[in-house]
Amino acid sequence: MTVSNLQSQMALYRDRTDYFLLDLPGACSPMIATALGVSDHVLIPIQGCAMDAKGGAQVLELLQYLEDKASIRIPHSVVLTRVNSMVTTRALQVVKQMLAQRKVRVLDTPIIERAAYRDLFDYGCSLYDMNSERVSNLDKAKENAAAFAEEVLGYVPNRNRLRPAQPAVAMARPRAVA
Repeated sequence: MTVSNLQSQMALYRDRTDYFLLDLPGACSPMIATALGVSDHVLIPIQGCAMDAKGGAQVLELLQYLEDKASIRIPHSVVLTRVNSMVTTRALQVVKQMLAQRKVRVLDTPIIERAAYRDLFDYGCSLYDMNSERVSNLDKAKENAAAFAEEVLGYVPNRNRLRPAQPAVAMARPRAVA
């Protein structure tokens, strides 16, 4: 995907999908600016550490700049990722405090650190195609993914164009596009 073909690629697939998920680097770039321009809602993934929060802060600052200087308000939320299911670390608490001070919406459903999410890339399939005997805590990963998807769908426009037999949310293995 490139800046020059992002909108044409979206137009090409618009009749076959209700939503597009674009996974982009956190650094400000022409691709980020273009993607923001076509977004109904921006999800900013941040791990529970200060270094990662700085990358997310760049995107938050860009969104604030657009609102302040051009009166362009793009709805957005932070999603906490790779969160420990058992312990809230001190670093994560600091990140949450920083986001609260900036009055940034943080999704209630974090992406929990699970082997199944890493295994998506190794197996090249969705969570629902994985073998629970080979992937630990697969049921917990599915529950987390479903809760996350449900929450995100509450923040984006209802498009409901898919036929009832098709799933509304599909997880696919990312592919590099040259």
